[in-house]
Amino acid sequence: MQILIFRSVQKGNNRINPLDALPEGFLVSVCRPLDFLHADMPKWIMPAYVIVNTQVSDPVKIQQYRDLAQQSVHLYGGRYLVRGGPLAVLEGDYHPERLVVLEFDSLEQVRGWYASEAYQQAKAAREGIAQFDMIAVEGLAVPL
Repeated sequence: MQILIFRSVQKGNNRINPLDALPEGFLVSVCRPLDFLHADMPKWIMPAYVIVNTQVSDPVKIQQYRDLAQQSVHLYGGRYLVRGGPLAVLEGDYHPERLVVLEFDSLEQVRGWYASEAYQQAKAAREGIAQFDMIAVEGLAVPL
């Protein structure tokens, strides 16, 4: 069973429903209310990670893609964990040129981001100037 857990946020004297902050058209599926969970039971989420190996042929033109991609990632609640930087190959023949790692709260959130109009615009901006290998993987369950 898959359960999406949303916590309301206190901001000043107002209580904010996080669902109100989702972009229009964002797909949310909740299997059933969470009141069946005992208050002492731990609540878990399954984060998802997007891992990208990039090969860029035009470092100047790629900046437009980076700006658009970053906006789309933030719009869908994602976070950059790695964005280039030094790396060390510890074993094997895999030698990525530049790695990017994103974290989202769920694999469904990744799918929504990747299919979004915002990210499709970013993809169009990198056409012909960069080659991407991109995968998404579900992480281990972590307590909320």
